[in-house]
Amino acid sequence: MIVIMSERDWITWHDHYDTPGSSLSRHAPDLLTTICDWFEQDGFERIHLDSDGHYGVGVHRYTGPPRPLEPGVRMFTFL
Repeated sequence: MIVIMSERDWITWHDHYDTPGSSLSRHAPDLLTTICDWFEQDGFERIHLDSDGHYGVGVHRYTGPPRPLEPGVRMFTFL
């Protein structure tokens, strides 16, 4: 995961179940906890996680040292 974060920055993410390209599904495999694991393995602390069966919402706080953007790394591509 490439991130530019300062210590104690927060990130909020969400996904909708059963939409094309969604990482979440009401059917196996449900990746909600996997997504949380990805953040937590990369220095984020889970603050909140909620799912109502249609949407999944997570909030994580970065707890590691500041990370600058590496030269030559592209963050976005606009089409």
